[in-house]
Amino acid sequence: CKEEAPLLVAFFGLYVALVERDWRSGAEIFLASFAVFWLLLTQVIPFFKSGATYTYVARYGYLGNSVAEIAGNLLAHPGQTLGLLFAPGNHHYLLKLFEAVFFLPLLAPSSLLLGVPTLVQNLLVSPDFPAHRSFSYHYSAPLVATMVVAAIYGAARLRRRAPAVTGWMARQRGLLVPLLFLYWINAMG
Repeated sequence: CKEEAPLLVAFFGLYVALVERDWRSGAEIFLASFAVFWLLLTQVIPFFKSGATYTYVARYGYLGNSVAEIAGNLLAHPGQTLGLLFAPGNHHYLLKLFEAVFFLPLLAPSSLLLGVPTLVQNLLVSPDFPAHRSFSYHYSAPLVATMVVAAIYGAARLRRRAPAVTGWMARQRGLLVPLLFLYWINAMG
C-alpha cells in the first residue's frame, strides 16, 4: 500500500497554488489531502493494527518514536533536516535520479514539486533501509514518474531556448537515440 499517496496529492495542491496561481483550489487540495494523510498515519492504520504504531515509523526512528514526533523534530530543526537530506550517503541516489533523465528536470524545477514527498521520505529514511534509495523497489516509483514528466518539460524548455542545440540533436537522432538509451540503462543500473 502507498500510504503517502495523499501527501503526493497535497503537493499537487501546492503545485496548483504556486505554479498555476489558483490559490483557493490549491489550498483546498493541499489541506484536504494532508488531513487524509495525517489521519491515515495517526488514526486509521493504528486502528486496524490494534493500536500499534505505524510500521514504517521505525525506519525513521532516529527522528522520533511517532509520526507527530518525527514531524515535530523535522520542523523544529530545519538546519539539521537539510543536513540529513543532503548527507553524503544521499549524493549517489540524487545523482542517479537526475542522471537517468539527463538532468533535464533542472530546467523545469516547478515540475519537481510533485516529487518532493517521495524524495524527502527516501532521503530521510535510516541507512538501515537502503531499499528506499534503490530503483529496484517500489519506494522510488512516484519519484521516477515525476522525474520523467519534469524531464519532458525540461526538454521542451530547452527546445524553446536553444533551438540550435535541439536542431543538431534532431539531425543526429539515429546515433543519439541508441546511445542515450544505453546511457539510461547504465544510469539506472
